[in-house]
Amino acid sequence: MNIVVEFNFNSNVTRLLNIMTDSIGFGKFMTNVLYQANKTSFDKRGESLSDIYHIPSTIIKMIGAITNTGWDSFKVLYEVLSKTSYMMFISSLPSFLLSPAGAVVSRTLVFWNGIESIKLLYDNKKIIKDIKDLGDIYEQKFRMCSSMESQDLLENEAIISFLNMK
Repeated sequence: MNIVVEFNFNSNVTRLLNIMTDSIGFGKFMTNVLYQANKTSFDKRGESLSDIYHIPSTIIKMIGAITNTGWDSFKVLYEVLSKTSYMMFISSLPSFLLSPAGAVVSRTLVFWNGIESIKLLYDNKKIIKDIKDLGDIYEQKFRMCSSMESQDLLENEAIISFLNMK
């Protein structure tokens, strides 16, 4: 008796593309929130996010570049960075860099010296945790937005929430 397994290539590819598009769309949303929060903070408080978090300004650019590639890449990076000890972080770095998300992140950070920039992010991970926590709050809300206007309103709400976290 032969068993036939039918694989609908088109529907599986479409499903994968939809997942990737959702991740990239929300990643771009979070990139906008980060950059606009930085601008708003400077305009209203006279301090950029770098000043508030006491971090190098390049970290804001690095995080924005990573979220811009997709929210899933950022979440995987967060998991690696959230290791409790530096030794655990270093030991998990090779497997992370060999993963698909790690490859995306390392290609994105090549401008900032690749692995060294990941170590810099580890040393300054408070802002990354805050962005991840904010994303956890707004990801589902973003997916429920039906128009660009509602996304703009949600972005403004997220910016205010982010600035109130610190």
